[in-house]
Amino acid sequence: MITVSSNLATNLLLEKLAVDDIRGTVHSLRADGMNVLRGVEDDKAFKQGLNNTTTARGLLQLLDSIARGQAVDQESSRQVSEILERQSFNDGISAGLPAGTRVAHKTGEITRIHHDAGIVFAPRPFVLVILVCYTRWAVPTVKITAISHSIRELHRISVTLSESQGGGSHYAESVHILEVNVVKYIRRRNAKRWPI
Repeated sequence: MITVSSNLATNLLLEKLAVDDIRGTVHSLRADGMNVLRGVEDDKAFKQGLNNTTTARGLLQLLDSIARGQAVDQESSRQVSEILERQSFNDGISAGLPAGTRVAHKTGEITRIHHDAGIVFAPRPFVLVILVCYTRWAVPTVKITAISHSIRELHRISVTLSESQGGGSHYAESVHILEVNVVKYIRRRNAKRWPI
């Protein structure tokens, strides 16, 4: 479900844990921008407008809890981070960073939407959330090209900040959000909620 996307695994987990319990955990982690309503590929719910959504802030809060060791506890957070580092799809955040930069991230892609959110273990670590929606004519690699420069710039800033403060990076001092929207025309301009 994490390293290689699996809708079946997601649905089995939702069935085992129940949506209300997941929503309670999301709330306890202050990631209220994430709204889980149903499993994946539920066409009946989709037609009724019942869609899982997120905000960049919600994803940031979740990843921030993991990075700080506060998602359940320090050891669980470490294990979650290690699993996220094994992500198989690395054409988003990882593609924009210098080779060898560790990233604990989760990608998500559905029609015309591509997300990537993670903890970047740069000299001064930071959380990066990228939510991209592109037109039906855009090629997926175009969105990656559009965000690569911003990712490299955040990495450069991270290195500069770390060096200016004598190294010794502390995650808590460096958190960034990057929300990218590559839509030519969007009905709900400045929309905060993105499908997940």
